[in-house]
Amino acid sequence: DSNYASKLSYRPTSLVGRNSLAGSVEYIHDEKSNKKKLDLRYRHSRYEASLNARDTIDIDTNKGSFQQLNIGFNTSIACVGSSCATSYPIDDSFALVTGPSNQEKPIAINNGFGQFKYTSNSDNGLPDNYIALIPGKGGKAVVPLDSYRYQNINVDESTLPDGYDSEKTEFEVFPRYHQGFFVKAGGEPATIIDGMLVDQSRKPLGYKGGQLVSLDKSEKTIAFFSNKAGRFRVGSIQAGSYRLELFDYPDMKDIRISVPDMKGQVHDVGDLVVIDE
Repeated sequence: DSNYASKLSYRPTSLVGRNSLAGSVEYIHDEKSNKKKLDLRYRHSRYEASLNARDTIDIDTNKGSFQQLNIGFNTSIACVGSSCATSYPIDDSFALVTGPSNQEKPIAINNGFGQFKYTSNSDNGLPDNYIALIPGKGGKAVVPLDSYRYQNINVDESTLPDGYDSEKTEFEVFPRYHQGFFVKAGGEPATIIDGMLVDQSRKPLGYKGGQLVSLDKSEKTIAFFSNKAGRFRVGSIQAGSYRLELFDYPDMKDIRISVPDMKGQVHDVGDLVVIDE
């Protein structure tokens, strides 16, 4: 039997981005022809491109050779109200996701609860796998969704700017037939607080857990933890008045903090003296 075939394939490791590149090279020989095939596909967050090449040599009838080249480029336009964005082809429901007004770099998005993974040699600041990407300030990403099924939209917190709202990085949606959602990842930037915990002798209080309790908004709490040097940071906090509490000092004297509206900027509250009563 003189018929044989060989094929080399490259499989993608990601749905979108440079790791989405897929392709194959194939050679087929039989009694009637020799065939060479090349297939390539790449999916960007804004489009999908493909290339297919064929070279066939007719042995049986001596009709010569036949070449074929197909290049494909497909995209979708998704709109929610007056907000629109382009995407690789989608055929069901979707979410249109935008980032904070102080976004500085691309923000990666996944569906589900899976954690984002990075390789040690990543040079673009993006995780290995994601399904959509907010390219920059003012940009939008399109996240494909299945109709009539609860799904989660998960934002990579490591790509969000300082001051983002940590409560707005995961969203649960239940789309109906071909329904679109508008989602703001990370919310709007709030104030960042830096401070230092010290005792009455000005000795740093390291590794202390505590919380800031809002005096304006029905006792809302924000947890924090000091490092070895007693320093702590709250990455996003709304303007207002707060009471600082430490779990190791239930009877400590009240410490109150007034937080200005600084939207993504750092407010240093200085040394906070903890007096245990």
